[in-house]
Amino acid sequence: MIRYEIGMPKCVLCETRKPRRNCPAKGGDICPQCCGTSREVTLVCPFDCDYLREARMHEKLVDIDPRTFPNQDIKMTESFLVEHEPLLLAAASALAEGAFETSHAYDSDMREVLDSLIRTYRTATSGLFYEALPDNNVAASVFRRARGRIEEYREKQEPIRDAEVLGVLVFLQRMALDNDNERAKSRRYIDILRIHFPGKPA
Repeated sequence: MIRYEIGMPKCVLCETRKPRRNCPAKGGDICPQCCGTSREVTLVCPFDCDYLREARMHEKLVDIDPRTFPNQDIKMTESFLVEHEPLLLAAASALAEGAFETSHAYDSDMREVLDSLIRTYRTATSGLFYEALPDNNVAASVFRRARGRIEEYREKQEPIRDAEVLGVLVFLQRMALDNDNERAKSRRYIDILRIHFPGKPA
């Protein structure tokens, strides 16, 4: 058993081990063990944390069989994504902006948002209007912001069918499911939207 002398610095989380890295989420120094177990579980790690970015590079995600993805009736092809790239970029940016404008939005909320958006636009393709608002207040806030921006984009462009919006949302949903690291406060997917799609918040 390792014993520390009185007065030696200790990890601000476990108060046992020697701290070896500064944690911007905690505002103090923590040990590598607590960093690994608490990252995006009890700690909301900022996107620019060096330790978070390093962990993301080596993170092992659960392999998902594409056949288990929801909305299997909607076929996704490369030609569809290329043809509708501007709409895809607009929808992804709308999701990112909605997440950044809503406090405490995590990847789990984004999956709820996408599920509700898909159900909303799927209903619209049948000629009905039904807004499938998430029960979760955080997800509902992101939903309203994202849907509002998608509709603003549609108003400024050539007629965009509900089915086309539905298609890009299903693609974004599959991306979200494929990047689920199963941590309660994970923002891995939000970070991907933030980095890779134009129109994102700084």
